[in-house]
Amino acid sequence: MQIVAGISLKGIKPRVWDKNSAYYLPQLRAVMVSYAEFHQRPVLRRKVMEQGLREYLGIPEEVKLYLDNGAFYFISRGGEIVTNDYEEFVQGAKPDWCPIPQDFIPTPKMS
Repeated sequence: MQIVAGISLKGIKPRVWDKNSAYYLPQLRAVMVSYAEFHQRPVLRRKVMEQGLREYLGIPEEVKLYLDNGAFYFISRGGEIVTNDYEEFVQGAKPDWCPIPQDFIPTPKMS
């Protein structure tokens, strides 16, 4: 079994990848963060594109870094991801893995 931690920028602690953290998970293999959080914060989005996502978050090389496309966030607000913005972010942020710009997931309101 592979341990992947989904994190939010609002609750990035505990830093489960940090060997000095009381919450360190030695079996952790990957961390996933959502593009939607960067879309909501343009200044941070630009900063991460300049630094790279790994450096910004302080995640070591041995932990894979996955980027979720945030599709549920966009769909639940009646919108779509601006594909060019997402692709530009992926190029600058350099995650180890990312999905297509948008998948279409049903919301609980749909029949």
